[in-house]
Amino acid sequence: MPPKGAKLAPPPSVIDDQSPAAVQQTSVLSSIADFELPKTNLTKLAKGSIPDNVKMQQDVVLALQRSSTLFISYLTAAAHDQALARSGKSITASDVLKAITELDFGPADVLIPQLEQELAGELFLSLNVISQNALMICLALLGS
Repeated sequence: MPPKGAKLAPPPSVIDDQSPAAVQQTSVLSSIADFELPKTNLTKLAKGSIPDNVKMQQDVVLALQRSSTLFISYLTAAAHDQALARSGKSITASDVLKAITELDFGPADVLIPQLEQELAGELFLSLNVISQNALMICLALLGS
């Protein structure tokens, strides 16, 4: 029996778990639950697409949260494969559109043009904001 106050060495499995490699892996590893979308945002989106007199139970919000997270992860993985196929390092909007077509998420002949139109609208809005900011800077420089 060890003397009073003596500490025993931890078992080998505990020593191995505290190695720098194990610590680094546990800090990097994450579950899909770490990437879930905020419930409030999902609830607002869902309530915007249903009639006002319909109420959603808490289980519905949880199901929407988990399924949307899984869908986004799956679509991102497919878009990453598209980016690798074109030898790219970053995922672009065209990679996501190709992934949607490849994964067959509904009628692509309806969905893809609608998404492209949305992307073109966002691009136009962002270019419009940039041009307005550039115009304001030019006017400020001319005024001084």
